[in-house]
Amino acid sequence: METNTDIYAKTLPPSPQDVSLPSIKQQLNYPFDFTSQELLIADIVSKLVFKGLVAPTSRPNFIGQIFCDTALGKVYIATATASSSDWKILN
Repeated sequence: METNTDIYAKTLPPSPQDVSLPSIKQQLNYPFDFTSQELLIADIVSKLVFKGLVAPTSRPNFIGQIFCDTALGKVYIATATASSSDWKILN
C-alpha cells in the first residue's frame, strides 16, 4: 500500500539530471516523434527559402518567398509572382 509520502514523491518534478528529451516524452506521453517534427520544419523552410550563387532569374513561386545569393551575401524577397523582376533586394 502506498503512503502519502510515496504519492507526494510521484508528484515532484524530476531532478535536473532526469530531464532529457526521452524522459520528457515519456512523462508527457507525446503521440508524435520530435525527429519527424524537425524534418517537417526543415522541409517547410526549404520551400520558403531558396539559395543560389547569383541573383534569382526565375519568377517567384509566391509572394514573400526568400532567395539568398550565397556568392554575394544578398537576400531577396518576392513582392509579386509575374516575373523575375518581382524579386526585391533587402540588403
